[in-house]
Amino acid sequence: TYVMPDTPRFYMSKGRTEEAEAVLKKIARSESEAKAIKQDILESIAEEKQTSAREGWRRVLCPDPILKRMLMVTLMISALQQLCGVDVILYYAPIILEDGGIRSRLAQLALTALAGLAKVGVLFVTMHYLDHKSAGRRPLMLLSF
Repeated sequence: TYVMPDTPRFYMSKGRTEEAEAVLKKIARSESEAKAIKQDILESIAEEKQTSAREGWRRVLCPDPILKRMLMVTLMISALQQLCGVDVILYYAPIILEDGGIRSRLAQLALTALAGLAKVGVLFVTMHYLDHKSAGRRPLMLLSF
């Protein structure tokens, strides 16, 4: 999908139960499964309200070791992808192309724009396969390096 729809949990957290039930009917295999999912969502929202009142920002600012490790890995992957990815090449593309012998400013900008369009095209392909059952997130992340 190219547009992320609102989830039943979102609707229920906002008090829009009818819309949540409509979405649950679309995604659940049976009526009983939809009711079970609805009950799980209600329980998790109630539990979240109780814990958020007690913890607040403490869990984010002073995380336990497991959460701290997950945050560090996530931040490092994001930083490495930005620092060694195509964004650096696109940023310096006119300089790289000039050093490569392309003197025309218009040609440099056209080639940079073409590379940017290729990047956008790859993003659409990635969005299609991101939650696909045969591909998934892990193979796409490994391919991105």
